[in-house]
Amino acid sequence: MHVRTFPGTPESVSDARAFIREHFTGPALQDALLLISEIAGNAVRHARGEYVVTVAEGPGVTRVQVRDGGGLGRVPRVREASETREGGRGLALVEAFASAWGTELHERGRTVWFDIAASAPVALAA
Repeated sequence: MHVRTFPGTPESVSDARAFIREHFTGPALQDALLLISEIAGNAVRHARGEYVVTVAEGPGVTRVQVRDGGGLGRVPRVREASETREGGRGLALVEAFASAWGTELHERGRTVWFDIAASAPVALAA
């Protein structure tokens, strides 16, 4: 398990991607980078202060968690995107690319997590 705390600044999202790159293995790395961008970006936008990213590899799956101090009592949800609304697409991406995802509320905020299933690399034909 790998854990790192990030400041709640927009610049920290690229650092969170670098952290994932260091500790995520498997062919779905690009998916994990996309999803951490969305979840860390939400933590920066909605949290108060820093956020914590955890990467834990298990049999056949890697779980990434982002714990922040925001959204007390509010569970993030997938919203229908609108042509006129700037946001609202991030969790739809998480839902599309993660094998599972969810939110856990806690006393000082929430944790949003996603799982990326390990898959065999595609073999190239000779």
